Amino acid sequence: AEIWRLAGADLAPLPLLEAAPFRAAAEGARRFLREPPPPAWGPLAMGAPVIDPLLDALFPGGHDVRTAAGVVRGTGRGAADEVAVLGSLGGAEMGVEAALALSREVLRVVREHPGRPLLALVDSRGQRMSRRDEILGLNGLLGHLAACVEAARRAGHRIVALVRGDAVSGGVLPLGFMADAVHALPGANPWVMSLPAMSRVTKIPVERLEELSRSSPALAPGLDAFLRLGAI
Repeated sequence: AEIWRLAGADLAPLPLLEAAPFRAAAEGARRFLREPPPPAWGPLAMGAPVIDPLLDALFPGGHDVRTAAGVVRGTGRGAADEVAVLGSLGGAEMGVEAALALSREVLRVVREHPGRPLLALVDSRGQRMSRRDEILGLNGLLGHLAACVEAARRAGHRIVALVRGDAVSGGVLPLGFMADAVHALPGANPWVMSLPAMSRVTKIPVERLEELSRSSPALAPGLDAFLRLGAI
């Protein structure tokens, strides 16, 4: 029912046992889904080369990492071997195109470069909060990305994540926090849910959550809390 509402359908007059009104509502949803996607990218187009002192320091042999709409992919040449690089940049939000493209990239590395280590760069404000992404099943696509990362691990790929900026919710859980090891740079800001949002979901007053977060790192945002948890 929520999907029909997001698509603009009025559910109040829809009789439960009559098919025709639901077919009309479904057609409204299909029209909505036929709208062109945001102009940010086609699914991870080639993008522009990334000029980044951090990547230069990580890969003294050079790299060919590129970015499109805040999502990165490419290869870095380390001292011992090549490393697959993928993830987010500049606080990018994770939408359906990004989730699919990163899933495809993980599977491509597994298929074409067996055993190659993966470096997941994390700088994301979280999943994209749009009606279109929800209707297209963003939650399932983020789960698919997590499954692809697990498939890579089981195929023998070492996976390391590096948090360098924001690391929020669906922007980090299916890739960065699926890694074998998660590292962070000073100034990184990982958090799963803001305390006001947590308050709306749990119905616990923000003041009480703030009090609890001081003694329980599981509720607190920020790098220090994640270090105390052992998550980084």
